[in-house]
Amino acid sequence: MSNKLSAKNLKAAIQRLPEPKTYGADTVNVAVDKNVYTFEKINKEWIFKF
Repeated sequence: MSNKLSAKNLKAAIQRLPEPKTYGADTVNVAVDKNVYTFEKINKEWIFKF
């Protein structure tokens, strides 16, 4: 399994997300270790983009 898709890293990325209702941008990038995760806001919820 790739390091980017490990549960530990995904959990850390999700915990660092801002509140979708108050964050103005539709996408956000979150860095964890050497990985960058992109999330897109859909219906006021963050969705992980592969």
